[in-house]
Amino acid sequence: MNEFPKWVTTAMFQAMGDGTKLAYKWIWDALISVLKAHLFIVILAIIFIILIATIRSATGYWGMLGRVIYSLLYFSILFMIGLIWGSDVFANDLFKPLCAVILYPVCYLITGQILNKTGARHRFIK
Repeated sequence: MNEFPKWVTTAMFQAMGDGTKLAYKWIWDALISVLKAHLFIVILAIIFIILIATIRSATGYWGMLGRVIYSLLYFSILFMIGLIWGSDVFANDLFKPLCAVILYPVCYLITGQILNKTGARHRFIK
């Protein structure tokens, strides 16, 4: 009788983990199918957003360009991680802390270097 509560608790947590993995797999599969079906439109939309951010940066509004560069880096790396290790990696308990410790700062530093090369950061700080 003492084993039953332990078994129920273990089964409940395992079901939640399996459900999370399944949800990430469904979302990943939906994303991939949308990208396959509308790849040209997605690429055009990204180019349009980069173009608008570049035009705004030419008028002195560098913030949008920085956000666009950071977002493209971050989500491109996440996409590559998903392609390499599959959607189960996103359900891992260590994934979010690793993103916070490694991926966020790396993307931030690369974005800063890109903005430094364009001279945007110096104009923005003044």
